[in-house]
Amino acid sequence: MLFQQTESLRQQIPAKAVRWVPPENLHLTLKFLGDTPKDKIPELQEALQKAVSQQRKFALKAVGVGCFPNAKRPRVVWVGLEGGVVELKTLVEQIENTIAPLGFPTEKRPFSPHLTIGRVKEVQDHQIGQILAAFKAGEIAAWANEKVSLMQSILQSSGAEHTVLAEFNLE
Repeated sequence: MLFQQTESLRQQIPAKAVRWVPPENLHLTLKFLGDTPKDKIPELQEALQKAVSQQRKFALKAVGVGCFPNAKRPRVVWVGLEGGVVELKTLVEQIENTIAPLGFPTEKRPFSPHLTIGRVKEVQDHQIGQILAAFKAGEIAAWANEKVSLMQSILQSSGAEHTVLAEFNLE
């Protein structure tokens, strides 16, 4: 649904300017872990289970589009999130606090709830930022969050390949 709702946006941006995230790779990153030794995975899974078990299911809505870091220098095209954002931020904080003792540094930047839908390859005279600012998306999609997944990402020339290593159900 998200990709159908943003199709007209993708058509307005020059084809080679943005590498769009394929629908099957769309995800909400709660914590980027970087390179993680395989022997740390069981301990990480146990910590994530503890963090997630404290959180109830919640709903989110995809609303509006934008870019990071700003419209003059867009690098990432995103869809914003609303709804259970307080619950989402609490979940992120619980994850941060639970895995920090395992050697995963706490993120210094504030959590900004979004779904990355594209990565800018060529900036064209602020054209992309202007198109995003003018695009009126409204509510794009809504869903219930029922689980958290520990994902492995392997970068390929065609983009990242994601594999689910473990899943943790919210209450």
